[in-house]
Amino acid sequence: MESLSVGLEIEELIKKFSINRKALFEVRKDQWKTILDHIEKHFLKKTHRTQDLHWGWNRLQEPYYALRFIEQPL
Repeated sequence: MESLSVGLEIEELIKKFSINRKALFEVRKDQWKTILDHIEKHFLKKTHRTQDLHWGWNRLQEPYYALRFIEQPL
C-alpha cells in the first residue's frame, strides 16, 4: 500500500481479500462522534473529562483479555 489515505488503504484491502461491502462500510460524517463516544463509554476508563480515545489501550476497562494469533491474521 503506497498511499497515506486510510480510505484508499481500506479500498485496497476490500479488493485484496474480497470483503463483502455490506459487512464493511463508511459511516456518515454525522455518525462518527456518536460511535467514538459509545466506544469510550463502554470500553475505556475515563479519569479526566478531556480524555478521548488517544492512548485508550492504556485505559481499558476490566475485565479485558488478550489474544495471540498462531498464524498470520488477516
